[in-house]
Amino acid sequence: MEPKKSEANEVKEIKVSTTDPESGYYVKGEREKQFAYSVHAASDKNGFILGAVVTPGNVHDSVPFPKLIDKFTDHLGTPFAVADSAYKTAPSAKRLIDRGICPPFRIRVQKNTLRKNDFVYDEYFNVYLWPNNKTLDYRTTTREAKRQWVIERHL
Repeated sequence: MEPKKSEANEVKEIKVSTTDPESGYYVKGEREKQFAYSVHAASDKNGFILGAVVTPGNVHDSVPFPKLIDKFTDHLGTPFAVADSAYKTAPSAKRLIDRGICPPFRIRVQKNTLRKNDFVYDEYFNVYLWPNNKTLDYRTTTREAKRQWVIERHL
């Protein structure tokens, strides 16, 4: 298979400010594009800022989070956390739980999910058999060379 035309000769352009090269090119939607910094602050229950970590605007919010949590839990004990959805990552949640802090976001755990080893491959029919005797049928191979299997719903 040939690669997609957009991926064939893709060159990533990195924009650097001529006046402040340490800033990062921040893009939010179509209209908001600028060189900026992000401030990640830790505050007490009254909203007084106890300290902050400053990063270039193009650094994802989850990157400085471990440093911020480690720095302030070492000095303040076990605080509680409030964060927006940008901090909602599995490593961030694990770091909070390891520090004895309840994550401020829901951690979704999929119930009743099947693992790969729950299926049995039937070479003769080229299907995977479910534990409930249904089949996963081969549909196609993607551009990334991954085979896709689907549930064929027979009415």
